[in-house]
Amino acid sequence: MGVGELALARGDSEDCLTTRQRWISFAEVVLGALIVVGHNVYHIVPNEVPILFVVGWISLRVRDGGWKSVGLRKPDSWSKTVLCGWGSCNCCSPRTPTAWWSAK
Repeated sequence: MGVGELALARGDSEDCLTTRQRWISFAEVVLGALIVVGHNVYHIVPNEVPILFVVGWISLRVRDGGWKSVGLRKPDSWSKTVLCGWGSCNCCSPRTPTAWWSAK
């Protein structure tokens, strides 16, 4: 039983991708791989990160998604978000001036 048949057996028919959508996904992966190889191996692409970001953003828009479809949304509590960011900055970056263990 394939993945598509398994999804249909569970009743998740809306989660199944059509053949066209699968080819589009395959083309996106190939394009991303070509961009990364073009930068890292052949040095013909200046910096792949902004290019991949734009390609991903276009892909989300074409698929009628958005930032919410990839899990990005307005936080429930900004204070928790800021505190978590500050804490991770201090715990993961020992060279920041606000790190509690940094040499004075």
